[in-house]
Amino acid sequence: MTTDDATTAEGQTSKQIDTSFQECDIGWLMLGTGCYQFTLGGSRQMWLDAKVKCFKFTLGGSRLMWLDVKVRRYQFTLVNTRQMWLDAKDICSFNGGYLAIIETTEENVLIKDHVAVIGPTNDYFIGGSDLATEGEFIWEHSGLPVNLPGSNLFHDWRTNQPDNKNGNQHCIMLGYQVSFNWNDAQCAYARDFICEKSPVYY
Repeated sequence: MTTDDATTAEGQTSKQIDTSFQECDIGWLMLGTGCYQFTLGGSRQMWLDAKVKCFKFTLGGSRLMWLDVKVRRYQFTLVNTRQMWLDAKDICSFNGGYLAIIETTEENVLIKDHVAVIGPTNDYFIGGSDLATEGEFIWEHSGLPVNLPGSNLFHDWRTNQPDNKNGNQHCIMLGYQVSFNWNDAQCAYARDFICEKSPVYY
Protein backbone atom coordinates (compact mmCIF):
# COMPACT_ATOMS: atom_id res chain seq x y z
CA MET A 1 0.00 0.00 0.00
CA THR A 2 1.38 3.40 -0.94
CA THR A 3 0.39 7.03 -0.38
CA ASP A 4 0.56 9.48 -3.31
CA ASP A 5 -0.24 13.16 -3.74
CA ALA A 6 -3.13 14.07 -6.04
CA THR A 7 -4.45 17.47 -7.13
CA THR A 8 -8.15 18.23 -6.65
CA ALA A 9 -10.33 20.31 -8.95
CA GLU A 10 -9.67 23.31 -6.71
CA GLY A 11 -5.92 22.86 -7.15
CA GLN A 12 -5.35 21.61 -3.60
CA THR A 13 -3.12 18.65 -2.89
CA SER A 14 -4.74 15.66 -1.21
CA LYS A 15 -3.51 12.22 -0.22
CA GLN A 16 -4.54 9.20 -2.28
CA ILE A 17 -4.12 5.72 -0.81
CA ASP A 18 -3.28 2.89 -3.20
CA THR A 19 -4.87 -0.25 -1.77
CA SER A 20 -4.53 -2.39 -4.90
CA PHE A 21 -4.05 -6.10 -4.25
CA GLN A 22 -1.29 -7.70 -6.32
CA GLU A 23 -0.17 -11.22 -5.43
CA CYS A 24 0.55 -13.56 -2.54
CA ASP A 25 3.96 -14.11 -1.00
CA ILE A 26 5.87 -17.28 -1.82
CA GLY A 27 4.33 -20.28 -0.07
CA TRP A 28 0.85 -18.73 0.08
CA LEU A 29 -2.18 -19.79 -1.99
CA MET A 30 -4.45 -17.15 -3.52
CA LEU A 31 -8.16 -17.92 -3.24
CA GLY A 32 -10.31 -15.08 -4.53
CA THR A 33 -8.72 -11.91 -3.16
CA GLY A 34 -7.21 -13.57 -0.08
CA CYS A 35 -3.93 -15.35 0.61
CA TYR A 36 -3.99 -18.58 2.62
CA GLN A 37 -1.42 -20.93 4.12
CA PHE A 38 -2.31 -24.44 5.27
CA THR A 39 -0.44 -26.69 7.68
CA LEU A 40 -0.86 -30.43 7.24
CA GLY A 41 0.09 -33.67 8.94
CA GLY A 42 3.05 -33.20 11.28
CA SER A 43 2.31 -29.51 11.89
CA ARG A 44 -0.66 -30.05 14.23
CA GLN A 45 -1.01 -27.43 16.96
CA MET A 46 -3.28 -26.66 19.88
CA TRP A 47 -5.58 -23.71 19.14
CA LEU A 48 -3.61 -21.08 21.09
CA ASP A 49 -0.31 -22.23 19.55
CA ALA A 50 -1.91 -22.17 16.11
CA LYS A 51 -3.04 -18.58 16.71
CA VAL A 52 0.52 -17.56 17.54
CA LYS A 53 1.80 -19.30 14.41
CA CYS A 54 -0.76 -17.48 12.26
CA PHE A 55 0.31 -14.15 13.78
CA LYS A 56 3.87 -14.90 12.67
CA PHE A 57 2.75 -15.99 9.20
CA THR A 58 0.47 -13.09 8.42
CA LEU A 59 2.30 -10.16 9.99
CA GLY A 60 5.90 -11.27 9.94
CA GLY A 61 8.93 -9.03 9.33
CA SER A 62 8.78 -7.04 6.12
CA ARG A 63 5.02 -7.43 5.79
CA LEU A 64 4.62 -4.56 8.27
CA MET A 65 5.02 -1.10 6.75
CA TRP A 66 7.12 0.84 9.24
CA LEU A 67 7.03 4.64 9.25
CA ASP A 68 10.35 6.25 10.18
CA VAL A 69 9.84 8.86 12.91
CA LYS A 70 12.75 11.32 12.91
CA VAL A 71 11.76 12.84 16.25
CA ARG A 72 13.02 9.85 18.23
CA ARG A 73 14.30 7.69 15.37
CA TYR A 74 11.59 5.20 16.17
CA GLN A 75 9.44 3.42 13.65
CA PHE A 76 5.68 3.04 13.77
CA THR A 77 3.23 0.95 11.80
CA LEU A 78 -0.54 1.09 11.64
CA VAL A 79 -2.10 -2.36 11.54
CA ASN A 80 -5.52 -2.38 9.88
CA THR A 81 -6.35 -5.87 11.15
CA ARG A 82 -8.63 -5.45 14.13
CA GLN A 83 -7.62 -7.29 17.27
CA MET A 84 -8.37 -7.21 20.96
CA TRP A 85 -5.75 -5.27 22.94
CA LEU A 86 -3.85 -8.28 24.31
CA ASP A 87 -3.72 -9.92 20.87
CA ALA A 88 -2.57 -6.64 19.32
CA LYS A 89 0.19 -6.50 21.92
CA ASP A 90 1.27 -10.03 20.93
CA ILE A 91 1.31 -9.20 17.21
CA CYS A 92 3.53 -6.17 17.81
CA SER A 93 5.85 -8.30 19.94
CA PHE A 94 6.09 -11.08 17.33
CA ASN A 95 7.23 -8.46 14.83
CA GLY A 96 9.98 -7.02 16.99
CA GLY A 97 7.97 -4.12 18.38
CA TYR A 98 5.35 -3.20 20.96
CA LEU A 99 2.12 -1.25 21.16
CA ALA A 100 2.96 2.41 20.62
CA ILE A 101 4.08 4.72 23.41
CA ILE A 102 3.28 8.40 22.80
CA GLU A 103 5.27 10.67 25.09
CA THR A 104 5.77 13.92 23.16
CA THR A 105 3.71 16.42 21.21
CA GLU A 106 5.83 15.75 18.11
CA GLU A 107 5.09 12.03 18.15
CA ASN A 108 1.43 12.65 18.83
CA VAL A 109 1.02 15.09 15.94
CA LEU A 110 2.87 12.84 13.50
CA ILE A 111 0.80 9.77 14.37
CA LYS A 112 -2.52 11.64 14.33
CA ASP A 113 -1.70 13.18 10.95
CA HIS A 114 -0.80 9.74 9.58
CA VAL A 115 -3.92 7.94 10.81
CA ALA A 116 -6.07 10.76 9.48
CA VAL A 117 -4.87 9.76 5.99
CA ILE A 118 -4.54 5.99 6.30
CA GLY A 119 -7.56 5.17 8.47
CA PRO A 120 -9.61 8.29 9.20
CA THR A 121 -12.68 6.37 10.41
CA ASN A 122 -10.88 3.79 12.57
CA ASP A 123 -10.06 3.67 16.27
CA TYR A 124 -6.51 2.57 17.18
CA PHE A 125 -5.22 0.86 20.29
CA ILE A 126 -1.92 2.17 21.68
CA GLY A 127 0.23 0.74 24.46
CA GLY A 128 -1.25 2.17 27.64
CA SER A 129 -3.54 0.40 30.10
CA ASP A 130 -4.58 0.22 33.74
CA LEU A 131 -5.07 -3.55 33.66
CA ALA A 132 -2.65 -4.02 36.57
CA THR A 133 -4.19 -1.39 38.89
CA GLU A 134 -7.43 0.45 38.21
CA GLY A 135 -6.85 4.14 37.56
CA GLU A 136 -3.06 3.83 37.27
CA PHE A 137 -2.35 3.83 33.56
CA ILE A 138 1.10 2.69 32.46
CA TRP A 139 2.83 2.21 29.13
CA GLU A 140 2.96 -1.56 28.90
CA HIS A 141 6.38 -1.77 27.24
CA SER A 142 8.32 0.64 29.45
CA GLY A 143 6.32 0.34 32.67
CA LEU A 144 6.33 4.15 32.96
CA PRO A 145 3.16 5.98 34.01
CA VAL A 146 0.86 7.51 31.42
CA ASN A 147 0.40 11.19 32.22
CA LEU A 148 -3.11 12.01 33.38
CA PRO A 149 -5.13 15.24 33.13
CA GLY A 150 -4.03 17.73 35.76
CA SER A 151 -0.44 16.47 35.85
CA ASN A 152 0.91 19.44 33.80
CA LEU A 153 2.82 16.87 31.71
CA PHE A 154 2.16 15.90 28.09
CA HIS A 155 -0.98 13.89 27.41
CA ASP A 156 -3.75 13.96 24.83
CA TRP A 157 -6.73 12.67 26.79
CA ARG A 158 -10.17 13.62 25.54
CA THR A 159 -12.15 15.86 27.92
CA ASN A 160 -13.46 13.92 30.94
CA GLN A 161 -11.27 10.91 30.12
CA PRO A 162 -10.30 8.40 31.35
CA ASP A 163 -13.67 7.55 32.90
CA ASN A 164 -13.78 3.72 33.04
CA LYS A 165 -17.34 3.77 31.68
CA ASN A 166 -19.35 0.75 32.84
CA GLY A 167 -16.33 -0.36 34.85
CA ASN A 168 -14.64 -2.19 31.97
CA GLN A 169 -12.52 0.37 30.08
CA HIS A 170 -8.87 -0.31 30.75
CA CYS A 171 -6.96 0.14 27.46
CA ILE A 172 -6.08 3.38 25.68
CA MET A 173 -7.21 4.02 22.13
CA LEU A 174 -7.06 6.93 19.69
CA GLY A 175 -10.72 7.65 18.93
CA TYR A 176 -11.51 8.83 15.41
CA GLN A 177 -14.78 10.48 16.50
CA VAL A 178 -12.85 12.75 18.87
CA SER A 179 -9.99 13.80 16.56
CA PHE A 180 -7.88 10.82 17.69
CA ASN A 181 -7.64 12.07 21.26
CA TRP A 182 -6.93 9.41 23.91
CA ASN A 183 -9.84 7.53 25.40
CA ASP A 184 -9.99 4.55 27.74
CA ALA A 185 -11.82 1.71 26.03
CA GLN A 186 -12.77 -1.93 26.39
CA CYS A 187 -9.70 -4.13 25.87
CA ALA A 188 -11.78 -7.06 24.59
CA TYR A 189 -13.30 -5.09 21.70
CA ALA A 190 -11.33 -5.58 18.46
CA ARG A 191 -9.79 -2.44 16.97
CA ASP A 192 -6.97 -1.47 14.65
CA PHE A 193 -3.72 -0.72 16.44
CA ILE A 194 -0.32 0.96 16.23
CA CYS A 195 2.98 -0.82 16.80
CA GLU A 196 6.26 0.90 17.64
CA LYS A 197 9.77 -0.42 17.05
CA SER A 198 13.05 0.31 18.81
CA PRO A 199 15.37 3.00 17.36
CA VAL A 200 16.85 2.37 13.93
CA TYR A 201 20.14 4.08 13.12
CA TYR A 202 21.47 4.64 9.64
